[in-house]
Order: sequence, then C-alpha cells, then structure tokens
Amino acid sequence: MSIGLAIYGVDDVSPVAVFEMALRFFEKLNYSVTAAAFHKRIAPQRTADAESLDLVEVEPDELRTALTAGEATDFRIYSETGHSDPWFSSFGYTTENFGNFFCIDVQSEECFEAAQDKFTCFVDEIAQQVNFTYAIIYNVEKVSDAVWYARGDNMRTLFPFESPVAFSHDTPGLYEGERTYEKTKLRMVYPVNYLNKHHMSIRVDGIPLSDWIAMNPERGTLMSVSGKIRWTVPESALLEVNKSCGESGALLAWMPQKTKTRAKLP
Repeated sequence: MSIGLAIYGVDDVSPVAVFEMALRFFEKLNYSVTAAAFHKRIAPQRTADAESLDLVEVEPDELRTALTAGEATDFRIYSETGHSDPWFSSFGYTTENFGNFFCIDVQSEECFEAAQDKFTCFVDEIAQQVNFTYAIIYNVEKVSDAVWYARGDNMRTLFPFESPVAFSHDTPGLYEGERTYEKTKLRMVYPVNYLNKHHMSIRVDGIPLSDWIAMNPERGTLMSVSGKIRWTVPESALLEVNKSCGESGALLAWMPQKTKTRAKLP
C-alpha cells in the first residue's frame, strides 16, 4: 500500500514557490531527489503538423532556473529506487497551461500507516506559508494510482460507492467545472481532510458539518491549522462517515451502490 496527497486551489502560488515546497517535502521525509522534469510544448517542424508536448528531464537546479525564467510551469520531482515502479515518491505540480488545472499531487510507496503523520506534519507546515483551499491525504494501492486519483484521471476511485468521473467533471481546465469541491461539497471523506470555512457550513443530517462531527467522537477530530480545519477520521469509521455524508448530499463523488435483485425463476 502507498500514501497520496492532493492539494487544490493553489492558483495564486508561484511555480518557484511550489518547487521550494517540493524540495522541503523530500528533505522533511528524508527521501533522496533523483530526477526532475517539466512539460514543454514543441513547435511543429512542418505547417501541417500539430504542436506536441514533451517531458524534459533536467537536474533540479536546472528546473529551478527554468521556473524562475518562466520557461517552465508544470513539473515533477522524483525519488527513485531500484525496486520501485514507476518510482518510490514524487511531487508534481500542474497548472492550466497544458489543459490541466492547478493541483499539487504527492505520493510515496511508504505504507500509509508509517507515513500519515509525516505527510500531515508537512501539510501543517506549508499551510503557514502558502494559500490553498482544500487538501486530502489518502490510502491507495500504488503510487501511480495516487497520481491519477489526485487529478481525477483514468477512472481511479478509492471507494466502491465513488463515481469515477464526478470529480474530474467538476475541475476547471479541460472540463471547465465549477469547483464545488472547494466550497459547497467535499470530494469524499478521507483519513485526513484540510477544509476551509465554507466546507464547515456544509450540512449533514440537517446540521453544519462541524457540529455533526463534534456530536460523535467516532466521526473524527477537528483541529485549526493556519486558517484551515484539519479533519482526521479513523480508518475504521471511513465507510460509515462517507455513507452519512453521501446520503446527505455533502459529497461530490458519492454514488450509492445499486441493490442487486435476484432474477425470477421461470
């Protein structure tokens, strides 16, 4: 098992600031940086050819220079090991420049239980330095799945009652979505959720989310972190909490499971 982190609503954070944040992540978790790359448009050689997109591999210092000069925006930094597939850990940043949306995705092949506190401490720290609207830390099978899930790509889901397309259709960029996950809904409920003041007004069972959580300790704990609210939910309670929030209309990607009916005998 692996661990994933997605941070949304980072539109106002400069690529250089995100790069420094990435280096801080690898330093804080004691992961070695082994590679870096950024997206670049390649002009067609012939008039009839379409513009292509290339992934340019560079040294980390070269990436910093390209970001500072405005020659790069979307990038990824890797920590690779001999046995990991496709990598042990990476820190990626996308913008709207290549049809994506503003998003930071981070993942590690380290097991979720061992890395959860380290990832949480990292987000607590950057919340003091940069503005974001929403962040989630989640348990996932593979690091590649964590990347796809963060962006809502490749139909990746974490729950049996989760729509594989609802989140991607709500994102800006290609789908020009309304970004309801930043204000009026949660994508789903995860082991660690960083919410804003708008999220806390979402109603579950007819009452504000903050009051609903406080009514039962099994629904997790709330903590104020630099203007955000960190909601930590026990793994054992995730299914029930998602069910309650989903049935109340609080979850963007909630998709009730259909009840199977037995075929009638002739």
